[in-house]
Amino acid sequence: MHPPQAPVVPVTPIQAMPSTSGNTVDDIAKMHMVQAMAQKSNMNLEWSRKCLEENNWDFDKAGYVFTEMNKLNKIPQEAFIK
Repeated sequence: MHPPQAPVVPVTPIQAMPSTSGNTVDDIAKMHMVQAMAQKSNMNLEWSRKCLEENNWDFDKAGYVFTEMNKLNKIPQEAFIK
């Protein structure tokens, strides 16, 4: 006997409003987060973005993960070359 399965609820995608500038608020916010992470961590912009992406753009989590990985020397030197 199988346990009852939860009903599947279809997800309807929400249409984004067209942007006249080409940049969305999310893009601008992410750019600011990357710059802040680079300043806080001393990593370059590429690696700061990678760190944030891998942590689902959670700045506090990305900062924590960076600190822990840096303590263990797990971040390559290329991440700090600007």
